[in-house]
This record gives sequence, structure tokens and C-alpha cells, in this order.
Amino acid sequence: MKLRDHPLMFHEGLRTWPPTWVCVNRTNKPIEQDEIGTLTEVSIRTLRDSWLILWMNNHNGEYFALF
Repeated sequence: MKLRDHPLMFHEGLRTWPPTWVCVNRTNKPIEQDEIGTLTEVSIRTLRDSWLILWMNNHNGEYFALF
């Protein structure tokens, strides 16, 4: 089964995978919403709510996504 098709990849009825990648450097080209790149870092932030932050590099630059 592909990760994007797993039944737990939904939150409040919305699909959570694939993530929406945000460019770190605004001069980089926008990324296509495919899963092409290298995952470089994963971190968890727990101030008020828990957030999972993914960092990814591909040929267009560096990107992050929040969960």
C-alpha cells in the first residue's frame, strides 16, 4: 500500500499526504506536488499543539512541510 492511500493519512476529513511543501528560499522554483526529493530532517514542536516538521531537498532547492 502506498503511504498516500493509507486510511490514517487523513485528519478531520482532509488528506495529509502528500504534504504541501513550502520553499525555504523564495528564489527557488516551486515544487511539483510529487514525492521527489531527499528527506533531510524531521522535527517535532510541542508548544501549544504538536507539529511534525519535514525538511526536504530536491533539484529546485530546500523545502519544509508542517503536519
